[in-house]
Amino acid sequence: MKITRKNVWTGFRALAGNVWRPAFLKELTAHALEFSVTTDVRRNSPVASIPLNDPRLKLGTPFKLAYEATKGNTSLLEEYVLLSLMRAYNVHAFFEFGTYLGQTSYLLAKNLPGIAIHTLDLPARDIEKTAIAISVGERRYVDKPVTGAKFLGTPEQQRITQLSGDSAAFDYTPFEGTMDCVFVDGCHDEAYVRNDTRHALQLLQKKGMILWHDYLTYESVSRSLNVLGHELPLFHIQDTSLVLHIRA
Repeated sequence: MKITRKNVWTGFRALAGNVWRPAFLKELTAHALEFSVTTDVRRNSPVASIPLNDPRLKLGTPFKLAYEATKGNTSLLEEYVLLSLMRAYNVHAFFEFGTYLGQTSYLLAKNLPGIAIHTLDLPARDIEKTAIAISVGERRYVDKPVTGAKFLGTPEQQRITQLSGDSAAFDYTPFEGTMDCVFVDGCHDEAYVRNDTRHALQLLQKKGMILWHDYLTYESVSRSLNVLGHELPLFHIQDTSLVLHIRA
């Protein structure tokens, strides 16, 4: 939008008219706090930020996308970046922490015929039996009627292996050192982010990549990755909540 005297004046009038409304104040405060936290995280972060035109992302290929504005899902841009990386780096073996509705697994299977997907999720019946206690806020992602609803009953389901269990107690032995890419998008509690990251590094082949979701969205995820950024080269992909590590 071009800034003119007219629309500046219109903006000030709208602000003056709404400033005392509780809903407006609540929303304004939430945005201010979010901006403050994000700015603080970026200021102290060892995770370098790279733009979408960075050659390592190799963007530019069209895909069939199906974004839905449901909390817990990747954004449309994040889906595009993820699919582009999978195709550009010729990913055949993919492991996902956190199936949830199954949107990420479904999109990968739909667009990449040569990919084999393994996706792990905690069943709702085991929510009280986890090796690490799950916070109240995270329980909403576990307590759902169906896991992987997006791909169940579709042709793509044939190339998606659903794994059921607690990622803090799961036996990863059959999959260690076999994955081209690992996507960490499970429980956002800090202890689980650290746990899933440790196993992600073990799952990865000598060459491959790890992607984390929800950086700058959850303080726990941001804090965990900022610590890891002192040990591994990590890159935050601008305009997304994705962080990338490439093992070359």
